[in-house]
Amino acid sequence: MVVAAPGVLIADRYRIAETLGRGGVGVVWRARDERLGRDVALKEVSFPPSVPAAEQEAMRARVMREARAAAQLSHPSVTTVFDVLADAGTATAYLVMELVSAPTLEEVVRATGPLSPARAAAIGVELLAALDMAHDAGIVHRDVKPGNVMVPEVGPAKLADFGIASVAGDGSITSTGLILGTPSYMAPEQAQGVPSGPAVDLWGLGATLYFAVEATAPFDRGQPLTTLNAVLNEAPRPAERSGALTPILDGLLVKDPSQRLDSDTLHRRLREVIAAETARARADTAAVPHPRPPPVDSSAEPARRAGLGRRTSAVVLGLLAVSSLAAVSMLAALRDAPPDAARPEATARARAETEAAAASPDSPSPSSEPTEDRSAPPPPASRNGIQRGVVPDGWMSEDLGDTGSTIAHPADWQVASVGETALVFREPETGATLRSEWRDIPGGRPATELQERSRVVQDEAEGYDELGISAFEYGADDAALWEYTVSENGVDLHAYTLATDVGQYRYLVTLQTLEEDWEVYRGRFVRFVRSFDPARTTASG
Repeated sequence: MVVAAPGVLIADRYRIAETLGRGGVGVVWRARDERLGRDVALKEVSFPPSVPAAEQEAMRARVMREARAAAQLSHPSVTTVFDVLADAGTATAYLVMELVSAPTLEEVVRATGPLSPARAAAIGVELLAALDMAHDAGIVHRDVKPGNVMVPEVGPAKLADFGIASVAGDGSITSTGLILGTPSYMAPEQAQGVPSGPAVDLWGLGATLYFAVEATAPFDRGQPLTTLNAVLNEAPRPAERSGALTPILDGLLVKDPSQRLDSDTLHRRLREVIAAETARARADTAAVPHPRPPPVDSSAEPARRAGLGRRTSAVVLGLLAVSSLAAVSMLAALRDAPPDAARPEATARARAETEAAAASPDSPSPSSEPTEDRSAPPPPASRNGIQRGVVPDGWMSEDLGDTGSTIAHPADWQVASVGETALVFREPETGATLRSEWRDIPGGRPATELQERSRVVQDEAEGYDELGISAFEYGADDAALWEYTVSENGVDLHAYTLATDVGQYRYLVTLQTLEEDWEVYRGRFVRFVRSFDPARTTASG
């Protein structure tokens, strides 16, 4: 018998690297698929010694059977099962699964607090689509809970543990009295040990969404037996933050499975919650005008003709000039005057420098096609020229680590991740993200770093198209703006990144949205940047 441990090779293919987590039915390892050269999650399915051998073998057989069925599932919101292995002569099985580098919903809520009802509803729609597909295939998850929901920064939420979860959730109390599942998220019929079907997953989804907005499970009482008693006999704890989700949660957490909301009704009601919040957000953004930028000579921006593809030599040659229309209008929007009143000397310098770049023998000819309007809304009046530290009504400021700097976001945006040098916010309804990064100023100017990042994205991502990288002076500070589109897992995205050096730090602020939502959210980028309030301390010495 092979004992799983770091460095051990399983099935002559999967090299174990490290432990990712432990649960009631085994250990989750990070492993390397040496045949395909990729990292995977290797779930070692085993049971406590107190479970009789006959029950262990029956459970292992069930895991194998249901995991093989789950391996047929293909959906963006399901973590893929790649392989199912059995250790002959033991009650151990291994599930080789997609490794998702993302926190669980439980971790997100514990770290950053409850989600808004609309954000929770959006996750609910994604998970419901996965469950519908599984149910149509005759597969019931039976352990839907926040710890089995992965929440990536980009892309849909993913439901993990199809196959293995069926053992943890059904027949959940063994003959020795050991509870294998998670009592706080068990449906009443599971707690009673009676046969269960798709309705148990709708209960689990309801309890999971309740946790998302309340930061606690609806029936948790601290101890397994008292929690199970609450599941069977008590009403859920009244929700305080669920808002428009309240009737949906009430309809899912019904003890009689035949009376719970059905999938079609649930999908429609979740969409209604999202639509109401999205309409409000769009109305708020639409109220901000999008004026046209000042006229710029046709040679001021390198041509983006059909078939040119990604970068052109003119972009590289003009990298340190205020060369793109996006940068000119962005700079104008960040000043205290509207774009039409941008300083003549700045516009003249932009023209002169980019005309020199365009005159290079390596530069393409100017395009005769009209230039796309990528302008941003003007800021309110200010006495300081550059708008900084301007926090709109209804927005909240957040510290950028220990830099002394802050940036703001709408109050309904959620903190998606926090690192030592990065902070990511996520818009609840559409998944748009704002990423702020900071570190000591490296060698090279901001535009140079953005050019290098662009090369990396071009090499590693599909469907990448650089729309421009332009350097400019942001007040008295060196800055650069990068605009691009890219595809991730078949999803078309659009982004701005502003890089600027202030004090001892280089800051990068990136707004990324779905391509279809770009026109709605691009105006907000200026407000994000205006809200940025950098500390001007410099390194000692």
